[in-house]
Amino acid sequence: MLVGVLGLLPLAFTALPDPRVRPGSALIVWAVLGVAVYPALVVLGRWYVVGAERNERDTVDLERP
Repeated sequence: MLVGVLGLLPLAFTALPDPRVRPGSALIVWAVLGVAVYPALVVLGRWYVVGAERNERDTVDLERP
């Protein structure tokens, strides 16, 4: 999922106008990278940690007699 989302960003950025012609497009790139991608990475990381903790808890429950 992460590769799919982040892998498409360069493709999306090529659709933006050249920053030398339209300086605001560089701001859009940094806004997407700093505002949209970072929270998505935090949510994805949290989802992974919760799943790993659940797996550990289930494994411990199986080892107890």
